[in-house]
Amino acid sequence: MKQITILFVLLIPAFCIGQVVKGYKKQNDKVVITLDKGELHLSPLTENTVRVQYGLEMKSQIPELVFTSKVKLPDFKVSESNSKLEITTSRMTVIVDRKSGALSYRNSQGKVFLSEKPEGRIFKPSSVQGESCHIVEQGFNSSPGEYLFGTGQFQDGHLNIKGLPRRLTQVNTQIAIPFIMSSY
Repeated sequence: MKQITILFVLLIPAFCIGQVVKGYKKQNDKVVITLDKGELHLSPLTENTVRVQYGLEMKSQIPELVFTSKVKLPDFKVSESNSKLEITTSRMTVIVDRKSGALSYRNSQGKVFLSEKPEGRIFKPSSVQGESCHIVEQGFNSSPGEYLFGTGQFQDGHLNIKGLPRRLTQVNTQIAIPFIMSSY
């Protein structure tokens, strides 16, 4: 019996190799997911809206500047398996792949309408004029026939930004807004 127990204890680390998701905590208003590099916060805001926040160090002392009014939060549940975490409201489900950390989103019929590319979330340190900052990139898989709109006001004439790389920086005649809307 001791040999089996020792063998099992020795194999536990082998089962965890390659899993980006290290753990999670369900709170009243969100799910906090600890990754091997950073933390992911998934906050259901309505039955079909989830706020996604990612950072290397998520500090709760930072004042909220976006959502200043309290809203009635939807009911949501968290379920898990060996390969994924699911955060579900009545109208959508956010799936977190445990091995890659990539997110995908399903509607109430179970159809995936958006998914992150594995390793498509990049957050690397940089500096601007001697001040530390981060370069952030985000990659998504897109369905054929889908149009993507958003990211701000740019003077390049593109409305459908699908497949178009966008650098979200503020300049005199352009406004960067990190928001995307799909035609689906």
